Amino acid sequence: MTERIKTKKLQEYERSITYIKFRKDGERFFTASWIPKILEWDFETGQVLQEFNDRGRINEFDLTKNHKYLITVSAVRNCTLWNTFKGEQVNQIKFDDIPISVKFSYGEKLFMVATRSIHRKASKIHIFKFDPTIGVLPQDSLKVIEVPEKKRPTSVRWGNLNKTIIGGCVDGYVRVWKVSNGELVKEKCVHEDIITSISFSADHTHFITASADCTAKIIDEKTLDILKVYESDRSLNTAEICPRGNLVVCAGGQRSEQVAQSADEGKFTILYFDKIQGELIGSTQTHYSSVHSIAFHPTENSFISGCHQGDISIHYLDNELIQNSLL
Repeated sequence: MTERIKTKKLQEYERSITYIKFRKDGERFFTASWIPKILEWDFETGQVLQEFNDRGRINEFDLTKNHKYLITVSAVRNCTLWNTFKGEQVNQIKFDDIPISVKFSYGEKLFMVATRSIHRKASKIHIFKFDPTIGVLPQDSLKVIEVPEKKRPTSVRWGNLNKTIIGGCVDGYVRVWKVSNGELVKEKCVHEDIITSISFSADHTHFITASADCTAKIIDEKTLDILKVYESDRSLNTAEICPRGNLVVCAGGQRSEQVAQSADEGKFTILYFDKIQGELIGSTQTHYSSVHSIAFHPTENSFISGCHQGDISIHYLDNELIQNSLL
């Protein structure tokens, strides 16, 4: 498999990578970490272009379509808006609880922040207005959806036409809430352990979940039916559907509280599956600690991964691998 994939290693962090995301044009990408800074990288050169220094571990972030605004959530209970053109902070929202996930809506007239209770009370999904022509975070939310702590989402995404919110939850359920009134309209148990990530397909008809139960699953957005299962021998932290071809990439490894004697024992290899057949078609050894985030390039046959030790790798995929998804 290694001859089909070329890798370039980057490292600017000394602690765990939490999230990676490309700009829509693919020319640059952003990374976040337990270290309180977000880095903007040039994809072609692999050089850091800008730093956005926050406070506390960055749990997740998002970008507007024109990549002017970057929104981040951190462990010190802040949601922060940044102007990437000017390289400066715009303003913040302070929360009583820890914000763990943030997402702009399609059209960017709304954004949401999911929080985790620090007092073992209800977790919340906060929905806010946003005007990208003004670019300031409002201090008051439009709506707050309360979720019991034992059912809280670890990751939230907007459903079709921004009418619903889809969350992957700690109890292995996928839940769907109606944006207009906050009603829980659908829920389904799809995993036997915590759902660690959710990522949509390019056409938004289905999404993939990763879980600590060692599986990734493709789920139909409308029905929540399980369309395909990808089985592994490790806890999975991240799974992504390649926007071109029939390829699924998954990764994870030993949980952070466990210690591995070697990369093989820790199961830190990146796994490649045929999307249609569900079969494991290969793996590559790139990182030497658990992999926490993967992001595909929007137009090229490549993706980026980041791990617990702070390493970042760019993976360049063979065209034939993308087209045929066969070794």
